[in-house]
Amino acid sequence: MTRLLFALHCLPLLSLLLVGCQQRPVATPRPMAYPHMELYPATYTLSHGLALNDSARLDSLSPEWFNIVYPRYGVTINCSRTHVGSPAALTQVIDNRLERFERNLGTHAGQATTLTSQSGWGGLLFVAPTALNTPVQFLATDSVSVVLSGTAVFRAPGSSPDSISPIINALEADMLYLLKQL
Repeated sequence: MTRLLFALHCLPLLSLLLVGCQQRPVATPRPMAYPHMELYPATYTLSHGLALNDSARLDSLSPEWFNIVYPRYGVTINCSRTHVGSPAALTQVIDNRLERFERNLGTHAGQATTLTSQSGWGGLLFVAPTALNTPVQFLATDSVSVVLSGTAVFRAPGSSPDSISPIINALEADMLYLLKQL
C-alpha cells in the first residue's frame, strides 16, 4: 500500500520529467541566403537610333565604337558599328564577327535567335547561359552597308550560371527589343 501511495504521489513528478525529456527539434542554422538581384524595369527609350533600356547608359567612344552599360548588373555591352562599301566587304565583316562569337563562347553551347526588324534589318542574338564572361552576343545588318554587333561582358562574373541567369534573361529581352526596333 505504501508503494502504491508513493507511486501515486510521484506520478505527477514522473510525468513532468517525461514531458521535459521529449525529443526537441535540434536547432540548425539556416543556409546563408544570397541577395536577390533587383532587375531593371523593361522600359525603353530611343537613344542614337537604338532602343535602349531606360536604366542602361550609352557611353559613346566614337561613331564606330560604343558601350551600353548596366551599372547595377556590372555588365558592359561592347558594341561596334561598321560601315562597308561592297557586298564582299559586308560578308567579310559578318564572317569576322561570327568567328569572334565562336571564340568568345569557347566550348559553351547556346541558343541562336534570328529575326528581321520592321525596317528590314536582319538580326542574330546568341545566348549561352553557361558562358560566364560573354553570355549574350548580337549581330545585325541592313544587308547593304552597315553591321552592328555587340558582346555583353560581365566585370565580375558569377561563380555559376545560376547566379547570373536572371541578368542574362533580362539582357536577352533588352537585346531582342533593340534588334526588333532597328
